[in-house]
Amino acid sequence: MTIRGRLARVDAYRGTWATSEGIQIGDTEQEIRERYPRLRTQPHPYDPEGQYLIVRGPNRRVVFETNGDNQVTSFRGGRVPPVMYIEGCA
Repeated sequence: MTIRGRLARVDAYRGTWATSEGIQIGDTEQEIRERYPRLRTQPHPYDPEGQYLIVRGPNRRVVFETNGDNQVTSFRGGRVPPVMYIEGCA
């Protein structure tokens, strides 16, 4: 996602993309917690069995979406507030 011509957010929904700590789609919540010990969690807005695991930085976040099987289904990283937009659009 770009806002006013600047990169604001990157989403990964499939493929072999990985975070700097090596987390990929299909990894477990436990693996995320081991690599990112300071997480904030919140309920997933569309999957009652899933959740958001959020890694906070000063002006940026990484948001992992998980399902009822505790697996990463997608993740995104970027600036606040765009990285927190649920629909991925402003």
